[in-house]
Amino acid sequence: MRFLLRESWPRSCASIRTPSRGKDLEQDGVTRSVPGGGTYVADGLPGLLKSEKVKRLRPHARQLAVEGRPLRLTREETLKLLEEELDKLGGQP
Repeated sequence: MRFLLRESWPRSCASIRTPSRGKDLEQDGVTRSVPGGGTYVADGLPGLLKSEKVKRLRPHARQLAVEGRPLRLTREETLKLLEEELDKLGGQP
């Protein structure tokens, strides 16, 4: 498996032939596959990998869970609150 990456990336990143890493890159939104056309760097490359975004958000999710406990909010009530706030922001990321 071969990945074509942007010219501005270091030569060490010029091609990756490890299938399992290739799946990780696609799941993280770094690459995109075109059936019969190869795999390329995704348009609008995100600044952070998905795993890093989750890592940064995890403490906030934990805090929401911690704050809801003494208020005796159920899991469903806490999730509903989060969904309502996401709806207020509108649109998909």
